[in-house]
Amino acid sequence: STLFPYTTLFRSARVEAAGGDAASPPVPWYRNISTVISVSALAFSFGTTFVSYHRTKLQDIQSSRQELRGILQRLSAIPREMLDATKKYAGDPSSITGISQLYNQESTMLSRQAGEIVKRLPQGVVSATEYYAIAVAFQTSYNLAAAKEFLQLATEKANNFNDEIGAIRSS
Repeated sequence: STLFPYTTLFRSARVEAAGGDAASPPVPWYRNISTVISVSALAFSFGTTFVSYHRTKLQDIQSSRQELRGILQRLSAIPREMLDATKKYAGDPSSITGISQLYNQESTMLSRQAGEIVKRLPQGVVSATEYYAIAVAFQTSYNLAAAKEFLQLATEKANNFNDEIGAIRSS
């Protein structure tokens, strides 16, 4: 022990850190307060991470729903604006043709964007009326395959007579 004077010191420090003396058995982890605090902090961290992930997911869904509503409002305004432009430029067929092309291009782009938003939303979030509005926009854009797909979704999702009959008539 004179050759290694620090051996006894290190051994006693390890024994004290383990929570006892050399003769006593090791302390179980659940009786060591620092271990219990560490495990509790880890569990709390996992819990807050899960809650944060869930909340972010709900916010993403809400954001996509708001974007979809804006697109659908714009899609419903395009025919009215086209009618107004047709009346305004009644004597100028080339202007009507140019404006019509612009509105059709916008409608095509917006209907595709609405379709993409709907496909990334979870089931049960989109109403039959919204599916129907997208289907009509696809029909207007001459994308008949997509229109048929969204009319089918509108028919399946319909929970009242008006939604169902509107989707069936347009099919």
